Amino acid sequence: MLTLFLIRHADAEIHSTTGKDINRCLSLKGKKQCVELKNRIDNNDWSNVDFYVSASERTKQTFNLIFQDNFCSYHNELYLASAENLLSFINKLNSPKSICIVSHNEGISALASLLTGQRILMNTASFLELRFDFESTEYISAETALIDDFIF
Repeated sequence: MLTLFLIRHADAEIHSTTGKDINRCLSLKGKKQCVELKNRIDNNDWSNVDFYVSASERTKQTFNLIFQDNFCSYHNELYLASAENLLSFINKLNSPKSICIVSHNEGISALASLLTGQRILMNTASFLELRFDFESTEYISAETALIDDFIF
């Protein structure tokens, strides 16, 4: 059995100091959302989970505030990725381990909807735990997920 955790970044500032979207930081509200989400999911065992995070500043900050002591890798291809690109990224991992993706809307909501066959809207700082009856992420596809937990 395989688990996929999807997290949409927390609330971000409207503008960045550089004027570039990728550099937008979390707002005060977003930082509070991270603390709340961390408290709600802290009882999970994250030791056997690989973390993949969009290269944007807001996703990096979201990850660091929630999973302070865990290692992650940052990926430009997760920045504002579509559902199809997110799924392709997950499939290419060909991993037997559970994974967590921290990314952006619209893609992350569309991916959740695609995998579950249900309309799912992931608000800022949403957390979705999906279970699959596969032994590798390469087999994850449309309507193959069961929802174990959804915090929105």
